[in-house]
Amino acid sequence: MSIQQKINRKHIISFIVVGLIILLQNYFIVMSHDDFGYGSLTYGSGFPGFPDFNFEHNQYSFFDILTYLKWHYFGWGGRVIPYFFLTSFLRFDLIFFKIAQSIIVFSVLIMLARINRKEKEPFDVETLVISSSMYGLISLKIMRESVFWPSASVGYLWTSVLAIFLIHFWLKDEPIVFIKKIIFVILFFIGGCSQEQVGLALISFMLMYTIVQVFTKKKIHLEKIFYILSSIMGFVILLISPGNKARMSHPSAVEFFKLPFVERTLTRLDQQIDLLFNEKTLLFITVFLFSLMLISLRNTKSRKGNSRLNLTMPSVYIFAIIMYSYVILNKNIDIPKILFCFLIIMTGYTLFVDLLESKNPCYISLVVGILASHFSLIVTLLTGERTLLPTIILIIVFSIYVLRLVNYSLNKGIMSALVLSALLNTSHIVLGYYNNYPIHMYNHNRLKKYSEISVYQDVTNIDLKKFDDRFIDCAPWVCDYQQWWIKKYYLLPMQVEIKYE
Repeated sequence: MSIQQKINRKHIISFIVVGLIILLQNYFIVMSHDDFGYGSLTYGSGFPGFPDFNFEHNQYSFFDILTYLKWHYFGWGGRVIPYFFLTSFLRFDLIFFKIAQSIIVFSVLIMLARINRKEKEPFDVETLVISSSMYGLISLKIMRESVFWPSASVGYLWTSVLAIFLIHFWLKDEPIVFIKKIIFVILFFIGGCSQEQVGLALISFMLMYTIVQVFTKKKIHLEKIFYILSSIMGFVILLISPGNKARMSHPSAVEFFKLPFVERTLTRLDQQIDLLFNEKTLLFITVFLFSLMLISLRNTKSRKGNSRLNLTMPSVYIFAIIMYSYVILNKNIDIPKILFCFLIIMTGYTLFVDLLESKNPCYISLVVGILASHFSLIVTLLTGERTLLPTIILIIVFSIYVLRLVNYSLNKGIMSALVLSALLNTSHIVLGYYNNYPIHMYNHNRLKKYSEISVYQDVTNIDLKKFDDRFIDCAPWVCDYQQWWIKKYYLLPMQVEIKYE
């Protein structure tokens, strides 16, 4: 029987609906903040060694991009691969970025839906709905600081998608031809040096998987050693970037890095734990704990570990979910650290019993990757909540793999509630950006008009319209330093005053 014979109306409808929602979600993205700096190759200008470009009207060449990224690596930071794609897209119309991001997100959702598919089905409809709904439930604050902000999106969303693709490839463990092995060695290198959270998560996952496999099955494929080494090499290149040291000397970070290493690491560890205990992570940590509860239910039949403890663990997870929700909703500032330690112990025991029973390192390795993605930030300055995105995406991936493990199917009531909540959250975000979009276009056209006449006329100020700043990472009248980049992007004289009314 062919695959075509297995495609039914549900596959077609879910494919079209999810694809259109993702496209609609990304269509109303606008340039903001750092985007103007990267779109004009002026982000970081004024710092030592910044290249002297001579292109006009932001029509920089491929060589200009490489020259800029070379400076970026040595003068500002190692994340040059995400910014290569960003600057390449921003050279042209933003619509190409929107289409590319829509394809990237939709592709990974379809890939996840193929994990649980039945024989000869193109993908599992229920899994597509679940993964799409969880993605649609990511909060506005995280989305506006990542997905809806191109400069952050390439660093947090795009790199996370690459890591998921590589993890999925690793777990499939299918034989491939030599040329594909070379391609994947390169891709694992890119994954390692793409972004710090993602790189460490990917390496931690592979190392944990390999260590367990060596002890349980006494074997490992040679090409996987090359994948690990390639990722580590990329990650090292990312970390040793001279630009990282330059950023540590920036006025916004210098006080933090003056603190003793142990003091600032413990401080950041507390902050990272606290970051997991807020309303924006409530759903996803609950999903994570629920997934572990499903594994613990499976462990009740296991003879590994303590049989009485195995039988009580599902109830303990229910209690933990209730306590976690209580702590967040009541904003209790004393319990989170204790509860976090308790959850780590529970997680470790559940995964250890599963590992002893199944000899499958998939789930414990995914959890190690999740923890690495979040707690890799304890050595850096506290940044925005966009850093939660890689962790959230990895939790979604973990939950999908667990559903496959236990062959669990959500009942229609839960599915309906999940879809409805996702549609409400997504529509709120999309409508907010939709309402702002005409104002952004008005401001864009006005700035573009003044950029053309400022050469011939003495323009002293430009009046623009304010928009709802809930639907932007940071409004230019709040973070007013970004107006410098805006003037550079639109080729306006620095003495021009931009006013938002």
